Amino acid sequence: MPERVIYFPRINPPDSEWFTRVLLYWDEVGTIVPLGGPTEVLDDYARGLVDAGLVRPVIPARYIGQIPRFDDAFLELIEHDPAVPRSRVDLDRVPRARIHVQKFGDRLARELERRGLARPAGSYGWFEVEQRTGHLFMTYLATALGSLQELAMTPITEREEHLKLLSGDSGELGEPVRAALKVAVLQGALPAPAVGVPPQEIAKFKRENAALLVEFREEVTRRALEATRAAPEAWVELATLEGGDIGRMAAELTASMRGRNWRKIGLGALGVVGPGVALLDAATTGGAIAASAGLLGAVLGAFGGRRPPQPPAHGLGYAAAAAQRFSTA
Repeated sequence: MPERVIYFPRINPPDSEWFTRVLLYWDEVGTIVPLGGPTEVLDDYARGLVDAGLVRPVIPARYIGQIPRFDDAFLELIEHDPAVPRSRVDLDRVPRARIHVQKFGDRLARELERRGLARPAGSYGWFEVEQRTGHLFMTYLATALGSLQELAMTPITEREEHLKLLSGDSGELGEPVRAALKVAVLQGALPAPAVGVPPQEIAKFKRENAALLVEFREEVTRRALEATRAAPEAWVELATLEGGDIGRMAAELTASMRGRNWRKIGLGALGVVGPGVALLDAATTGGAIAASAGLLGAVLGAFGGRRPPQPPAHGLGYAAAAAQRFSTA
């Protein structure tokens, strides 16, 4: 089964070693784009990725109608979130996020505006949204869209504030998440070139090494999953990527990259975290997550409290964490 991810919160993915790693190791990568956006809002790098077949624009207006309680579940989420202001705020005096109305839909945009949490920002459908509300919405949107069977994409981000929301913990990262991140950032994981590799070259490398990339990704994922279930003292042993088949695959990929004269082949990470853990548990038991479960409960609530059509693969969602940020955690 293909492994797909959906990048958020920004429309344009970063031109970075981290995102090159995402492009290489996952079968399909989406980014959330307003209707008409592929020509109007994508930057040159993102358009190059789309043209090379590396990134798929996901237009939320085409899918939100398939999620029966999309608006209501998000409103319930912000009503129960203690960090969202309970009274109108002066949007000139608080941090704000910028989100296009087509990601909200007109009804939800109007309701957020009525509550003083959002306001139109000039023309072309952009809104300024109180920052916590904006962070919650983009994480909720990516997770809900990715749960649709037609998309089957797990959310991926390099932003710490969204990573924490995906972990189900609004404060410090939970211990299972720390375990997985510790696994993922160990030296030897997921080689990739630094910035500056043209999208067409990445696409060609991916085609020529498809089987090896998939095999390597699956082995790294397997070891990460084992480590999250083990005692802390076993993390390093389980995550060692030296020797054996996994060491051979890492060396083979690195040599192939260097053979293309790609500079600075880095050994970085994709952090493994768990919106999918709770979603899959609810799906397999036929249960639902309580409203106190925050963002995960809201996503289930958007689908009527039952399992989403497409739980994330492996029971774990993938949220990418910049290796430098978590390597000393």
